[in-house]
Amino acid sequence: MINSFRSLRSSIYIAKKFLFSRRNKRYTSALFTVLGITIGFIAIFIVIGIMNGLQSGYLSDLREIESYHLQVELSEDADIYQVQDRIRQFSSVESAVRFLDTNALIEYRNDQYYPVLLRGIENTAFSTDTGFIEHLNILEEPTRLDPQEILISEYMSRIFRAPIDSEISITLMGVGKIVKHVPLTFSNTVSSIFSSNFSEINTQMIFINEETLSKVLPNQQPSIGIKASLNSISKLQDDLLELEGVKSVTDWKQANYGLYSALMLEKYGMMVLLSLIFLVVIMNSKASFEKYVFHKKDEIALLRSLGSSTSEIYGIFLVQGFVLSLIGIFFGTIFGLLCTNHINEIIILIEQVASFLLQKNITIFIQELPIVLYRKELVILAVIVLIIFLLSIYSAIRVLIRKPPLEIMRYE
Repeated sequence: MINSFRSLRSSIYIAKKFLFSRRNKRYTSALFTVLGITIGFIAIFIVIGIMNGLQSGYLSDLREIESYHLQVELSEDADIYQVQDRIRQFSSVESAVRFLDTNALIEYRNDQYYPVLLRGIENTAFSTDTGFIEHLNILEEPTRLDPQEILISEYMSRIFRAPIDSEISITLMGVGKIVKHVPLTFSNTVSSIFSSNFSEINTQMIFINEETLSKVLPNQQPSIGIKASLNSISKLQDDLLELEGVKSVTDWKQANYGLYSALMLEKYGMMVLLSLIFLVVIMNSKASFEKYVFHKKDEIALLRSLGSSTSEIYGIFLVQGFVLSLIGIFFGTIFGLLCTNHINEIIILIEQVASFLLQKNITIFIQELPIVLYRKELVILAVIVLIIFLLSIYSAIRVLIRKPPLEIMRYE
């Protein structure tokens, strides 16, 4: 154990001399290695930060407006008000509101209809569900939806030509007195207009009073939408399944499995493509390090002649590679954070420089880009880069180091 510790100390000392000694004039390979890792990290920070920001915006609107964090479906004989009160008693539950969904048609021109998802929502959502209100961006925020009122998107208001206080005709399949299903048509007044960042919500969803819709669909049991801390969803889901009258509990990922899977596939596919940046950097670093080791062959032969083992020589160069990769990761992280935090200013600067060089007005039609970085992803990426880089260094030096000292000095 003591000998291993001494061997490590000597390897670190010699590696320090090789890297930072004033007599060492060959800094080019180390500089290119650090620069390559730094540029690669900056590129990955920018791309992943923008992608996470865009996806986070979509998923947040999806969770807060349409899917909730958890959806509780009840059995037909369950008392929804009693179950709802019991759900609200959980400490991790921020809000629990009743909602009822059905497909409907909006008549907006002469016998022309537009299909929508009609959601009946209880009025407590406007006072207890803060995430719903914040992400819906309501023009004139209502405190409630009266039985004859309806909430539509700005997009629908435009295509239906239905401003606030106008009437909208809604047709859906209701329950008849003689036959089971009959088309029912009724008119509601537009009470306010919302504008979501998620296009499917803008083009498909409208909101109505939950009690009004329940009267039209008496045989359809409303569900309960729950907002809670994202970290407690898994445990809360298990606890809710134990409540009497609860038939199933679906989290937002399960409710949007297709979309969520597509977004994750897009994200991981992009990370694989970006990893090719580091593949090029690492291959170039390997070539540079092979050249660096070649110029150090006299020192390596001398160390071998003095009794240093191959493992100690490996340790010297692996320590150097570890230090260089850490420096590259450090500067890549610093400049990557600076670039991502000021990406919108950088885009404006690019517009100004391009306009000056081309002597005409250049506009990049990009709105303010959201940036979201997850520490876990960056740590995993840094560890992978570190491991692959050390393996490339090992591959670069193993051919030379295994030779006898005399052959090392004659190695070409």
